[in-house]
Amino acid sequence: MIQVWQIASGDGHRKYTNLFLEHDVMFIGPGKYGQYNEEFYRPLVNRKLLSAQRLGMIRSIATKVRPGDIVLLRDAYRVASIGVVEKTEYEHDNTFDDVFGWDLQHTRRVIWQIHLEEELANIQKEKPLFWRAKQIPTFTKVKDDAILEPVKHLFEKTANRPLKPMPAKLPKPLSLEKLG
Repeated sequence: MIQVWQIASGDGHRKYTNLFLEHDVMFIGPGKYGQYNEEFYRPLVNRKLLSAQRLGMIRSIATKVRPGDIVLLRDAYRVASIGVVEKTEYEHDNTFDDVFGWDLQHTRRVIWQIHLEEELANIQKEKPLFWRAKQIPTFTKVKDDAILEPVKHLFEKTANRPLKPMPAKLPKPLSLEKLG
């Protein structure tokens, strides 16, 4: 069954909506602990290095998101774009180890539906879709009919296309000898 997810594209000081849209990707963090593995990540919560809520988000993006699922790209309370999860699997991608100071390596590929953005903006002319929400987690399932009803007709208008390329991988760090 297709699920609908929402993901935040930054906070008031750090926005990365353009990175999502330019590279057909979504990402969350922290990713500094490496590839998601429950046996490794669970003790991080016990040691208070990671909140249980954050672990749940990482677990979801890594194991629960499925190809064909819908993603609402949220910029504060507004939905900036709708995407469809591509067939690729979860990846821990070090390209995003520093996005405006955040380590956001937990990634999934998403085909963002740019052609729906004008219609999406019209739907939100008076109120953004998430206007009632108080504190919205970075990444969660969307179950609220007040959010889904106004946009669910757009899900049928999604189009498949080749993924946009990812940014170039980071080069390996220089050794002390080469740095000298």
